[in-house]
Amino acid sequence: MPRPVFVYGTLMLAEVQRSVCGRTFDARPATLAGFVRGVVAGERYPSLRPDAGAVVEGMLLEGIDDATLARLDRYEGDRYERIEVAVDGAPAWVWMLTEEHRGLVTDEAWDLQRFVAEDLERFSAEYPGFDCVSGGYRYCSWLATRSRTANIGGRTITAMFRRAQVDDSSPPRAHRPSFQ
Repeated sequence: MPRPVFVYGTLMLAEVQRSVCGRTFDARPATLAGFVRGVVAGERYPSLRPDAGAVVEGMLLEGIDDATLARLDRYEGDRYERIEVAVDGAPAWVWMLTEEHRGLVTDEAWDLQRFVAEDLERFSAEYPGFDCVSGGYRYCSWLATRSRTANIGGRTITAMFRRAQVDDSSPPRAHRPSFQ
């Protein structure tokens, strides 16, 4: 049976849903207790980290089938994990950075309106996931790599980013930037 998906970042936008999944979904405002949302170091998008006293506002997407979950898994990449949570008292899926990478979630609040106004165009251009995932069977090969460094709590963290070239003849591959 399809399970709803809680989204709290870029996937709240219909154009991102369409690019990643090939369609949009019935959605309603929802809240997730026990987590805080923060910008990922050196990025324009957020992730979650556990925080017993916090609540994250987002959207609950309905009608998510297994094929769509697979697309969302590819979109989120191997640095994120899909976990089951209770959203407004009902089970739902959500993606967050793996425990190994959760330290990359900063204290900087992520704001959807600011993201749309300042970052969406660059985000869409820089991340090959839209080309890779929207076609469902496209393969990305990396053309260039660059890095960004952030200082978080006295720790210096460097994230590596890659620009992609799309080749329709090969099977899909994970497309998110890898953190080195």
